[in-house]
Amino acid sequence: VLQAAKVNLKLRYSFLKYFYYLFLVKRGIGSIWRPLFFEYPLDANCYIDEIADTQFMIGPNILVTPIVEQGQTSRKIYLPQGNWYYFHTGVK
Repeated sequence: VLQAAKVNLKLRYSFLKYFYYLFLVKRGIGSIWRPLFFEYPLDANCYIDEIADTQFMIGPNILVTPIVEQGQTSRKIYLPQGNWYYFHTGVK
């Protein structure tokens, strides 16, 4: 448990500068967390319930795709057109 806490706290603090930047840009207008289709309004796949209900953006650069089923260890994700990198490894 201690190791998992350390890893997750390190991850949280690695995002703080980005969050501060987003809050500064937004200045209290709107949310920095938004549905995928807000960032990609012309991509019809972003409106599919399975995608729209379980994936979201943090600002324009981070796509979050959480595991939402108990016991699940992996899942399929939808990546809109663009350059995407896995956060933990930097692999495109």
